[in-house]
Amino acid sequence: MPESGIQQIAAHFEVGGHTLDHIAVYETNAANWEQQVSSCYDWLSDLLGQEPVSFCFPKGQYTTMAAAAVANAGFRLSRTTELLQISADINRQHPILPTTIQVFEHTRTTYFKHLLKRGKMQTLLQWLSAHAQKELELLTDTYIQKVVSNGGCFHLWGHSWEIDEYQLWNKLEAIFKRLSAVTDIRSVENRELLS
Repeated sequence: MPESGIQQIAAHFEVGGHTLDHIAVYETNAANWEQQVSSCYDWLSDLLGQEPVSFCFPKGQYTTMAAAAVANAGFRLSRTTELLQISADINRQHPILPTTIQVFEHTRTTYFKHLLKRGKMQTLLQWLSAHAQKELELLTDTYIQKVVSNGGCFHLWGHSWEIDEYQLWNKLEAIFKRLSAVTDIRSVENRELLS
C-alpha cells in the first residue's frame, strides 16, 4: 500500500505499528528487533504527523525484551494475537492486550490448540462449554454478550489479504452489522483504552 493510502486510512482509523518488515521477535536478534520497532515508530510519526499509540507483535509473538523495546520506542499499548479474550486490563505502564476474534475461518482444532498452547484453560473450558463454536458471526454474538454482561473489550482484527483471498468481506460486513446493533457497547480505538 502506498503511503498516501495509509494516510487516508489514518484519517478515519487508528494506525499502529507492526515493525518495518513484519519480522517476529524470534526471527531476529535484539538489536535488529529494536531497530525494526523504533524505525517503525519514527516512520509512522513522520507519515501521520502524530505519534502512534499501539503496536501489534508480528505473529503475536513477544518476549520481555520485545515488549520493552516497543515501550522504549514510544508505543503506549501492545496487542498480541491471543484469541477469544475480552480482557481490558490496563493496570500496567505499557499494557499488552489480547484480541477476541480474527476475521478468518479457523477450525475447531486451531482454536483448541491455540488456547492450549497459551495455557488459557479457563477460556478453553468456556469455549468448549459453548459447543466449541467456530462460526465468526456466532462467536461475535457470544463474546459481545460476555462484554455486555461482564465488561471488557471486544477486539476484532484481521489481515486484509486473508479477508480478500478467502472471500470473507461479507462475513466481516455481517459482523459489523451485529456489532452496530448492540446499544450497550461503544466503539473505541486502542488509544481510548488508555484514558
